[in-house]
Amino acid sequence: MAVAARRDSDELRSLREALGDQHDVALCDVADDEAARRWLDSVTARLGAPDALVHAAGPFFRAAESTADLPAWRRVFADNLFAVVGLAGMVAPAMRARSWGRVVVFGHAGVSTLRPPPTIAGWYAAKAALLAFARALAAENAGHGVTVNCVSPGVIETGGMDAAVFQRMAAQVPGGVAGRPEDVAALVAWLLSEEAAHVTGAEITVAGGWDLPRASYKSG
Repeated sequence: MAVAARRDSDELRSLREALGDQHDVALCDVADDEAARRWLDSVTARLGAPDALVHAAGPFFRAAESTADLPAWRRVFADNLFAVVGLAGMVAPAMRARSWGRVVVFGHAGVSTLRPPPTIAGWYAAKAALLAFARALAAENAGHGVTVNCVSPGVIETGGMDAAVFQRMAAQVPGGVAGRPEDVAALVAWLLSEEAAHVTGAEITVAGGWDLPRASYKSG
């Protein structure tokens, strides 16, 4: 296994220690094409050509209005979309040559409705574009044993959100509770398995029913 992260952290160091020397845990900004290529070449030389790609990064940003902060729009597209396009272009040929491969990207619950709140329009637009790209890549590779799918989490308890904001959003989850990282990881693990060989071009939401019509889960 090879893992790349943009910045060092206690979590990354713990992962490096848990995986041990037989795996590769490195610092790399995969939105930088040259850095991503160097990292992938290093991984391939050590572990062989990747047969699965999971892009779980996707920095969020909120603006006062939809047209504010154009540099942030560029960065969020670089991180959420262009990095995936670049990495997929690097790994897909070898996957097709082996007639086996898995690509999993991370969207966002509700993104396919194309109804973004104005304050997160840039991030939302990047996720919508990512879903479109994932489906195009799935169609392109469907006859080659390579699957491409999009996992769209909702409110997940990662500790990365302001506590008050998190509690307010968690209260809106139809299932009654926020999700756990393990809920998302279990789905990703299945999509990477042979059992999911017939699933491609799908967006699967992990959000406790976030997309359900509100009337469908009211009781009384």
